[in-house]
Amino acid sequence: MKRAAAIFITWRKSTPLSDSYKAGFLELSVDVSSAQADNVESLFESAGAYSVTIHSTNDEVCFDVAEPGSPQWSQQTLTALFDSGFQSDTIVAALRQYTGNVDVCISQLEDRDWERVWLEAFRPFSVGRDLWVCPSWYEPKPDQGTVIEIDPGMAFGTGSHETTRLCLNYLSEIDLAEKSVIDFGCGSGILGIAASKLGAGFVTGVDIDQRAVQTANENALKNGVDTFTALVNDAFFARDAQRSRADVVIANILANTLVELS
Repeated sequence: MKRAAAIFITWRKSTPLSDSYKAGFLELSVDVSSAQADNVESLFESAGAYSVTIHSTNDEVCFDVAEPGSPQWSQQTLTALFDSGFQSDTIVAALRQYTGNVDVCISQLEDRDWERVWLEAFRPFSVGRDLWVCPSWYEPKPDQGTVIEIDPGMAFGTGSHETTRLCLNYLSEIDLAEKSVIDFGCGSGILGIAASKLGAGFVTGVDIDQRAVQTANENALKNGVDTFTALVNDAFFARDAQRSRADVVIANILANTLVELS
């Protein structure tokens, strides 16, 4: 069964930014149990937090669940961002009243060039046999091997997740010359595009999310591959049976979902 390590999950709130954000933000962070997390998040929201970020306090592993939802980590760290001038006394008192005598970490987060910070967070990396995943703003070296250009976006699949890397590694080590490939649950299209660049003759990506399909096709265009096409699952299964068969199938999605679909 596939599993995911502790990751950051951020919900962006609709609270409009005031001019004071240019001076930075006030950051409040607290460790709570999973039973307390939803109410603490709601408390942060009602106080006007710009964002609330949740991650595992103890780097717990989350195994597949049939219905993805709120994190199931037993101990969770919630971090909220407020105006730099936000008066935190009231919300700290409310937090301690609700959660007990817990520590509330308060710090100032200085403003910076967030676009540059965001860009620098995504760096090229190699995987498998001479396969590279690079953002569009990186200029590959002439001898850098097979390069897949993928930018972070709405659809899953920048190559950073362990299971995605395992699939990329597998694709780089097998002979794909003129073979047909199905990328089942294609997301950003990274695996299908990799298969195309590694010599596959015909690659079909399939996903239930139209936004993912659109992103995958756009990424294929950016990468200059013409042997990859992404489809929504209804269109995919409506194709003739021959098109729905393949020499290689990649399905980098939840194990329970695969069991249900089998």
